[in-house]
Amino acid sequence: MTIHFNRDTFLQVSQGQVVLWNVREHRQYSLDSSHTQRLIELSLDRAALDESNPIDVALLNAGAISRRPFPLTSWGWDALARIFHIGTSDIPQPPSPESSLQWATNNLSACAEAARRPVPPPRDSNHGDILPLPPPDMSRLHAAPLWKCCRTRATCREFINQSTPLQDVSTVLYGALAFLAERTDKVHESVPASLRSRRSSPSGGGLNASEAYVVLQNVNGIPPGLFHYNPTNHTLRRLTSELSRDWLSYALSDQYFSRELGFGVFFTGRLDRMWWKYPHSRAYRVSLLDIGHLSQTFLLCATACGLKTWLSGAFRDREVRAQLLIDDDGEQPLLFVGAGHGTGDELDPARRAIVSRQPSTETLP
Repeated sequence: MTIHFNRDTFLQVSQGQVVLWNVREHRQYSLDSSHTQRLIELSLDRAALDESNPIDVALLNAGAISRRPFPLTSWGWDALARIFHIGTSDIPQPPSPESSLQWATNNLSACAEAARRPVPPPRDSNHGDILPLPPPDMSRLHAAPLWKCCRTRATCREFINQSTPLQDVSTVLYGALAFLAERTDKVHESVPASLRSRRSSPSGGGLNASEAYVVLQNVNGIPPGLFHYNPTNHTLRRLTSELSRDWLSYALSDQYFSRELGFGVFFTGRLDRMWWKYPHSRAYRVSLLDIGHLSQTFLLCATACGLKTWLSGAFRDREVRAQLLIDDDGEQPLLFVGAGHGTGDELDPARRAIVSRQPSTETLP
């Protein structure tokens, strides 16, 4: 009999244990050596399905194999992306509450249970000197109509060697990333003091499970460097004593045009803060959304200040983590956004030169 293998399963091998994960059904099975060996034999066509064999029956019941083909659905990415998406879909749910009061009671109980555990604090490194930022020029943001900024914002890949004023940097960082006192005062009194800070962008669970690392590359009066942004007191703390002008483009997978950016931000997800409240893997999606909200607000604030913007998810993770002094898997770089003076052209100069010689050639941005 032909055996069909479930592509929604995988094996996790750890010390003394082999676990079969069925990511669609959200079930895990510990396999002993006989079950593991049997699965290998079946996969290599070294044996036929034997329904009188209790091991084969167990593998059938676990959904690892089947007598019939598993449904085939289109998927353009590799198995890792599929495992992530399927594995964080349709997570097990508790029984539906009988009333809105019961839902609220359940929610408050879950929050109280999380509150009994210590909250991973925001990063507050003592490494490096503090760079005070000038007060943000809020008149720039107040004077910029929202729809005009939305309509004007565009991805630029041609920046020019013109310094960005530090006050523009301050205004953008404050508007996009600072904890706003006027927002904190409106948080309900039942929220713990350590979770009352609010930015201008939404954050899953009100956790602010993100950090911002600022690259000052061509800013008036400031030597190039890498800094951590403190959203509480609106300051920067230097992480590197010096920064090569070529480092950023190398870190960003050799996207050479980033050399002329005035400044930029690496956003990291504080996964440890997210799983503190939401221990299920679906919360990883929320971490990605958090960074998306922050990046959009950054881009709009930069546009309001008359700057051109660019963003990228292509970077060398290990290199970036090393320079950001991150040594724990609970924090991960997820996105880069940049701003500066530029032409506004969505094509970088090198690609534009190639395309101009081939006018009939279509290209992707």
